Amino acid sequence: MEDTQLRSLRQKELLYTNILFVVYAVIVFGLIFSRASTPIVYVVLAIIFAISPLSMVLVRKSNILYLMFPGMNELLRYEKEKLGDQWLRYQLSNVYLQVAVSLFFMIQAIIRPAHPFVNGLPLWYFLVVPAVLLMLGNLNVRSQARRIDRSDYEQLKIHTGDRVLFTSIFSVVALVITVVVFVAYKILEKSWSHIGPF
Repeated sequence: MEDTQLRSLRQKELLYTNILFVVYAVIVFGLIFSRASTPIVYVVLAIIFAISPLSMVLVRKSNILYLMFPGMNELLRYEKEKLGDQWLRYQLSNVYLQVAVSLFFMIQAIIRPAHPFVNGLPLWYFLVVPAVLLMLGNLNVRSQARRIDRSDYEQLKIHTGDRVLFTSIFSVVALVITVVVFVAYKILEKSWSHIGPF
């Protein structure tokens, strides 16, 4: 692929990533400001983070929503050719993290009381959190694109192995902590129910 064409596709990729982020943010904040309950908001967040893993399971593509945008199928083919037999492993490293986050939100939906999510949250929360997430998302897209575009197959193979190892360990630790918190909550909930009101 020519450099000019690749730069154009990478710019579009970043643009489309931001568009999807805005769509997700509108959905989530729409729910929050309509005083949706905390479990509902967490379920929606869990679904959003499950889109990419489900795409990999169902159609073997990293995020089926990206493929609706022009040029993204072409970029997908380029990355598959560049990564070769490492492409699936590379994508799975992203999937592990997203599954861990999705399960975290789902457990939050189970253990949180059904109060409006917006209760008690300061205004700055709705400004700072989206801004930080948007900045981190853009940095992640740029760094991954730069790594793929500037590395040869052997370098990408080493990087993919390191990436899979890191995300696997991080995801397992995060899931273990999440499950421990969930079990502890259930045990405490059961003990509180036996005590009854004072």
